This record gives sequence, C-alpha cells and structure tokens, in this order.
Amino acid sequence: TYSDVNLTKFEVPPQFFEWFGNAVVFQFDSLDKWGMEEDVKEYMVRSLINNTIDLTQSIECKATIRLDSNQKSLLTQDEIAQITAKGYTIA
Repeated sequence: TYSDVNLTKFEVPPQFFEWFGNAVVFQFDSLDKWGMEEDVKEYMVRSLINNTIDLTQSIECKATIRLDSNQKSLLTQDEIAQITAKGYTIA
C-alpha cells in the first residue's frame, strides 16, 4: 500500500481528474497520511476543490472520492459542499 510512503505534501494535478474524470471511484483512502499534517492540509484541499473538474454538466459522469475517515474529518462543511457542488460524492 501507499501508507508506507510519506505523501503528506502530495497534490493531485487537474490533469488527473481530466484524464480519469469518468471513473466511478477515486480511492484516496489508501493515502492515509495525505493531508494529515495541519500545515499541509492545503495540498489535499487544493486537489479536491481547485483541481477537480466540474462533473455537473455531464450526465454520464458521476464520481465518488473515497477518503480515509481521518482525511474526511479534516474537511470543513464548506469544503465538502464545494466538492459535492462539482458533482462528487465523498465516501
């Protein structure tokens, strides 16, 4: 798994979401250290809010972002709302 690698400062680029935008589930829960340090939470938030593509205009493209429970707990209600407004479900 990726849990052995220190990926706290990993930012998912927009091209990832463009390339895999019609995937059913993005499984980021295996990156259990991603965003877990308060000073690097911004990398996770930027990836999920700024770098995701807007799926709301596509009928055939719905996606779920699977996060570790600790990662989910770092997100504010406003951040979750911004992600879901783009057509993603947080699981």
